[in-house]
This record gives sequence, structure tokens and C-alpha cells, in this order.
Amino acid sequence: MSKTNRFKAELNAKLKQPVLLNKSGSLFTVLLFILALTLLIPSDTLPGGDAYDYQLLADSFCHEGSFSFTSFPNEMRGYFFPFLLFICRGALAFASEKRFVLLGSIALCVCCLSFIYLLCDLKKLSLRRAAAGAAAIAVLARLYWKDIIRYTLSDLYALMLIALAFAASKKAVSLALERFSFKSAAFSFAAGAALYAAYNTRTGALFILPVLPVVIIIALRKNTRGAVSCLGFLLLGALLIAAPQMAINLRHLGSISPLVFADYSDGSLLLSQLNWGMAMQKYDTFLGLGTQLADNRMVYWDAEGAALLEELAGGTIESYKEYAEVFFSAPFALILLYLRHTLNILTPLYNEVYVLNIYDVNAAFLYLNYAILFFSACFALLKPLKTASKLESPAQKLFRRGFVFALLLCVAVYVPGAVETRYAFPFIMLSYIFLFFKADFRSLLRQKKLAAACLAVWLAAGAGLWFYWNGLLSTLLALVGEAPVLRWF
Repeated sequence: MSKTNRFKAELNAKLKQPVLLNKSGSLFTVLLFILALTLLIPSDTLPGGDAYDYQLLADSFCHEGSFSFTSFPNEMRGYFFPFLLFICRGALAFASEKRFVLLGSIALCVCCLSFIYLLCDLKKLSLRRAAAGAAAIAVLARLYWKDIIRYTLSDLYALMLIALAFAASKKAVSLALERFSFKSAAFSFAAGAALYAAYNTRTGALFILPVLPVVIIIALRKNTRGAVSCLGFLLLGALLIAAPQMAINLRHLGSISPLVFADYSDGSLLLSQLNWGMAMQKYDTFLGLGTQLADNRMVYWDAEGAALLEELAGGTIESYKEYAEVFFSAPFALILLYLRHTLNILTPLYNEVYVLNIYDVNAAFLYLNYAILFFSACFALLKPLKTASKLESPAQKLFRRGFVFALLLCVAVYVPGAVETRYAFPFIMLSYIFLFFKADFRSLLRQKKLAAACLAVWLAAGAGLWFYWNGLLSTLLALVGEAPVLRWF
């Protein structure tokens, strides 16, 4: 064998070797692709909207030259994410105007590592598969999610914290199954801190807070001492991160509650979202130049939902009890309305959070996103295509299922409100990791009939989506005078 062929054979063998996090750290090296490629995202001037508000809140910690948590205003947002931005302004000052792009890229890398640890069988993950998956995620992040990386939006960071909480807790439980030790306590403490920080960053995560403790209790049901110890340190970690929020609430509201009080216009933000969700199919933010819109609100009105709101609630729902009455008065109409919301939240009509050109709607981007979601669902749900590790322990399986449930719940809580595509980022990231790191493509190619059926369904649904997407865009007609249409290039 020639030297060239021998080198190729050795390289191919190395690429097929499994990536072991605890030994070589090769996976960290591969995921640097994500960091390197996402750093190519330009750092445009900070727009308005939520990203600008978060940076203003980051300035509020310093009052008259001294730092204080209690100088943080009583806003409808928690303190943790603005505090993180406050720290990173100094820590990443060397990156100058790219510091928030760097911060977002690091968050994406940590998020991917945690997802892979929770969802994949590392013993089966080859270096070649890991490299290809990392490159694919970096490219897709550049195409669809560049705004949540380069701008100071909380979606990516909340997801990172949720993933870290589950990953740290999984490690703590795996150690506690043998013997509860200092390491188990440390990982449990870190999990609690990350879990509360995730809620403080995105208050919608409130609904997933009970999921992790339940998973721990089930996983350690035969080890009562270990379960109590893990839960105790989980609570201590949460209380540590909650302490500044409690101090803020005590100063402004006279309460030591760890909750973030999200009020909007002297009312509940959640109740406001339920009202908006009845009349809106979807919401985007326009920050482009010119006269395409009078302000930055891109509202996709829902005529049926607005009529239903007017008929059943006189135009405004005043309480949660009234919302329940409205829902049970017309359950099928509301379910259909929320099914439209579900489809819309998964539809990135514009590959940016802050829309700069209303007429720039690329059908190719939409169909690529739809193909990823469709085929990842096929691999996850169709029994012949499922990939299950025979060596996976019951605790590993439990954490994987609990994590997936938490991510789905993270998205579901936003469906009844005025949905934005970025709210679906947890589900989209789940699809990316599953398709590029876990799915067995050979199993689909081996089953030709099943592959043909999947392709036929994909094409038929895609044809229907073309008309649906154009119908959704037509709801902008009242705002811009001429509705955008799908284009291919």
C-alpha cells in the first residue's frame, strides 16, 4: 500500500472513531466550527425593540458610580440576562463591537454541547458525523438565527440555561446512583442555579420548572437519600440566583417573592398575550428604513379570531376565568386558531428577527426549514426509523424524554399568544440536533417504500404550504398596501 493510500485509510479510521467527551475533548474541537462560522455574522448597529431594552436595563445596575442589584428597575423582565450583559461588556471588551456576536456564538456552542450530551449516544457519534453536524448547524444559524446571536435577545440564552440545567442534573443523578458525593452536590447546585436563571431570563420557562425535579425524583426513586440530597442542592442553587430578584422585589414591591412580576399596561402580560393571540396569527418587528410601515409592528391579523373575540368577550378578555369561559364556549374554533399559531410559529417568513424589507420573502429558505422539521419528525416518530441505544440506562432515557418534553412545553406556552418565530427556537434546535447528530439516514434509504411515502407526503404538504404561506402574507395587505409574495431567489 502506498503512503498516500495508507494516510487516507488512517484518516478515515480516525474519522469513524467515536467522540468521547470525557477522554479526548474532540467534540469541543469540532464544535469550534460553530464558533468560527457564526463569528462571521456581521455586527450591525443595535436596532430598537427588545434587544435595545435589554441593553438599557444592563446600564441600570450602576447608580451614581456604584453597583447595586436593587437599582434594577421594577420592569416586566428579570434581572439575570441584563446582569449577564453587564458582565460581558467588560469581560469581552477585547472583541469591541463584536462582543455580543462572540457571546451569542459561545452560547450556541454551549447549547449544542448540552443537547448532544442529553440526546445522543456519544459512543456511536463519530468525528465525521460530529464535524458535519456542527458545520450544518453553524450554516443554518447563519441563515435563520443570526439576529438572536448578534443581538441581545433572551431566547438563545434561556435555552442554553435550560439545557445546562438538565445536563448538570443528569450528571448529578448518574453520580448519585452510585454514591452521593461532593460532585453530585455541585452538579445539583449548578442545575438549580441554571434552572432559575432560565426562568428569570424568559418568564415563559415558569411552566417547565417542575419538570426537572419530577425527573430527578423518578430517576432516584429507589435512592431516597440521593433524591432528597439532589433536590436540596437544586433548591439551594435556585435560591442563590433568586436572591437578587427577591431584593429587587422587596425594594420596589415590598415582597420577597422570587417571581418576576410581568405586568403590561397595568395588567398581566399573560392575559394581554391571550387577547392578542385571539386577533393575531403572528407578529414580527419591522425596523427597516423607508416608508414600508408607519411603525415597527408587523401584525398578521386573524379575522376569524378577532370576530370570535368580539362575539364572545366584547373585544377584550378581562380575566383568566373569562378566558376559560370563552375557550369552552367555542373549543373547536379556538383549537383551530391555535393550530394556525403552531404552524405560524414554525414558519420563518423572514430569516431575521428584525425585518428590514417586507418584500424579501424567500421560498427556498422556507422549504429548507420545512424539510428539516419534517424529516426530523419522521426519524423521531416512525418506528422503523427510530434509533435507540441498547446500552442506554433507564436514567439516561428518562432525562432524554424529560428534556424533550420541557422543550416542547417551552414552545407550547407561547402558542395561545401573539407568536413570533423566535419563540420556536427550542423546537428548531431540537430538530437540528436530532437530524444532524442522531438520525440514521441509512435506515431510511434501506426502506424504499417508506422513503417514497415520506417523500410523497413531504411534496403534497409542501404544495399546500405554498398557498398557506401566501395567504398568511396577504394579511399584511392592510399594512403595506401591496402584500408580499413568495419568491425563489
